[in-house]
Amino acid sequence: MDTPFLRELEKRDIQYKIDVDFGHIKNTILEKITSGDINNGEFDLVIMSNHRVDLNIKHVLGDVTHKIAKRSSVPVLIVK
Repeated sequence: MDTPFLRELEKRDIQYKIDVDFGHIKNTILEKITSGDINNGEFDLVIMSNHRVDLNIKHVLGDVTHKIAKRSSVPVLIVK
């Protein structure tokens, strides 16, 4: 994967890891949290997009984003 963003990270010597998985996304990410993959110190930050199926203004975050942010011990950056 080669993008301007990743080239900029490499130019600044910032280490990163991209993890791509398939399946039911909420369960897949929650499994990574509960198995310790995310909370064991291997990751410093989780970056997620926020996609709400229901446009109900009462809930700012989507269901998946809310659950991950709530259960992660590392910071979660939510981008739109």
